[in-house]
Amino acid sequence: MQIYCLKNELSTPEVQSILSTILDNGGFFYSWIDPAEAAETVGLFLEYAPAETETKAPRPCLHIPALRPPDRLKEKQSSWEEMEFDGQTVPLLTGTVLHSPHSNCFNFDIFANVYYHLMRIEESVFSHPDQMDPEGRESILYAYGGVQLPVVDILTDHFAQWLEQKTEDLEIPLIKKAAWPAGQAFAVALTHDVDFVRAFHPLKKAFLKLKARAGFTPGLTVQDIENQDQRHWGFEQLLSFYSNKNWQATFFFIARYLEGRHFRYRINGRKIKTLLKKLTARQHEIALHPSRFAFEHPGRYVAEKRKLECVSGITLKGMRHHYLRALFPKIWDIAARLDLDYETTLSYSRRSGFRSGTTRPYFVNERKKQILVIPTNFFENTLPNEGAKAEVSIKEIKQIMNRVKRHGGLFTALWHTNHILQPANYVKIWQEFINLLEQEKPWIVTLSKHSRWIAQRRAICMQHLPDGKIQFIFPAEIEAFTLLLPKSAAPPKIEGADISFTVKDRLLYIQNKNRQKTFILTHGSP
Repeated sequence: MQIYCLKNELSTPEVQSILSTILDNGGFFYSWIDPAEAAETVGLFLEYAPAETETKAPRPCLHIPALRPPDRLKEKQSSWEEMEFDGQTVPLLTGTVLHSPHSNCFNFDIFANVYYHLMRIEESVFSHPDQMDPEGRESILYAYGGVQLPVVDILTDHFAQWLEQKTEDLEIPLIKKAAWPAGQAFAVALTHDVDFVRAFHPLKKAFLKLKARAGFTPGLTVQDIENQDQRHWGFEQLLSFYSNKNWQATFFFIARYLEGRHFRYRINGRKIKTLLKKLTARQHEIALHPSRFAFEHPGRYVAEKRKLECVSGITLKGMRHHYLRALFPKIWDIAARLDLDYETTLSYSRRSGFRSGTTRPYFVNERKKQILVIPTNFFENTLPNEGAKAEVSIKEIKQIMNRVKRHGGLFTALWHTNHILQPANYVKIWQEFINLLEQEKPWIVTLSKHSRWIAQRRAICMQHLPDGKIQFIFPAEIEAFTLLLPKSAAPPKIEGADISFTVKDRLLYIQNKNRQKTFILTHGSP
């Protein structure tokens, strides 16, 4: 059975977006309906309304108390309460806790708290990215685990557990969607910002070689200079590594050559164009890395995207801002204007963790387009003391990964390409990180494939047929997905589709090799 969310005067687009995010995180099947439709619908109803509201919907109906709707959220909240969930202390906005709820009412306004963090309300006081602390110490999340505690996930998982317990009490069995296609515990995106492809500007390199040949650079030979340049490039080794692993990564390229005092690389130069072709041929993703000062010159976003698309011959799907110099939600609006699918700047430049309190990507609505926000969890410079001690850095990476795994999220790692082969501490950390991924066996694909899967997963819907059977409708592009069956469900049988499936424990793994759009579940249906 699925959940029906009741529309009312408080169910604004913002409310519907955040509640959909909460339910998507839990893997629930749900739909939004008007109260008039509810009278003829059999199922479990969920309503976001003032705690004292008496619903007009048929029973059973569960309530989320609307104590701090969006128009009551301040730009920066200074007063907080605390609650403990599974031994973890989490902050809650003051005035959002219902200390004596009735039996079918949740005990705090989860919408207000989730909205506050995901939409980065506390950051709306800033007018420029450089005003923010690169470690995020202004954030309330910093006081609770130094932004390494995924507060939003803890809250939404607590809500999902409450919802499941209520359905069990009411003897309403639920089928849910697994987070990842084959039921993996979590997923990983390996990403690389291509900031530098050489150690020296060509003119400086030529000058250094002249000095070396003339004997004016003791200890630095011509070969040393060439070796330094090669270590900054490193793409041959990186692409060979990915081919051996059969993994695909996302590479973010800068399309602007001169950036302040830095000479980057010419995106239309022969060497880079050859590299772009290799990446595309091996199914890696090319994405936009807007230049450092694009924020002050918004017209550059369009020009840089157009230039990179023209050179690469592909349509770009996502971006991450260079130096992470962006404001939220403004950067999401820019992504929508560029007609991108996702944006992954959400990270601090000097601290690893969860800037918006979540391990999971989530949708925001900008310019009538849904943009998928994909938080970035760490990059090499955000590790303790910039990775000076490999053992300490690996410990932090494991801690973050374990939290992502616990909440079934997406672990997005950024590693600059010029740090694959040097310095030695980064090389060691990278190798240990790869070993860790091999042990954990998460789902590893490019960011655009993650983005596509998350949109497709949301589109999978369920309909109850008159004969008690259940029909599942899904995009034909889906190659595979997994359902979580109720504890009491009998072995299922699938009708009406030429697809294959396997059942392991409570996981029903569906393989859609023939591009089917529906199937019917019977003889095991709750």
